[in-house]
Amino acid sequence: MDVQMKKGLLEICVLKALSDGESYGYKIIKDVSAYIDISESTLYPILKRLESDGHLVCTTAALFPEQYDFYVRGCKCKAALVP
Repeated sequence: MDVQMKKGLLEICVLKALSDGESYGYKIIKDVSAYIDISESTLYPILKRLESDGHLVCTTAALFPEQYDFYVRGCKCKAALVP
């Protein structure tokens, strides 16, 4: 598969995984992996890029003893995508 096509497909899969509400990295990997192979080293740059483009909003929650980043689709994404 073409690298650019896979990159775009992964972004769409990540946004689809977040269509039902907020989620965190491991769960997103689990959801997306049902359709296409994805690793942590692939997912987190995608999440950061989508966040910087305004398609995602990230919030951090401290759940003892760990700290989790939760992601939800942003306003820009909701306006651009049809559910």
